[in-house]
Amino acid sequence: VSTQSTGTLSPPPSISLSVKPTRNQEVENAENKMMASGLLMFGSGCILYGTVRYFSTMVLLQRGVIRPSYYGAGFLSLGALSLTGYGFSILFKKDKEAK
Repeated sequence: VSTQSTGTLSPPPSISLSVKPTRNQEVENAENKMMASGLLMFGSGCILYGTVRYFSTMVLLQRGVIRPSYYGAGFLSLGALSLTGYGFSILFKKDKEAK
């Protein structure tokens, strides 16, 4: 490590600070981004569904009629199970590749 006249440290000329990711790292980064995007979209969808359901339930309560939301609960469960399965598949795939 050398010091310049300004007193700051700089790396030796033989050390490169930019490291190009390997193909495995690129695939892993893409999978992580896909999983994060899926979780964000699922969470946003749940919040949107909850907001719509809240206001529709409020109207139904004012009318004196209420009905359960079978489809909403089913889609929510299906989405959660799908994301969980995808997460486990990535986890097991990485474990298998590590061995």
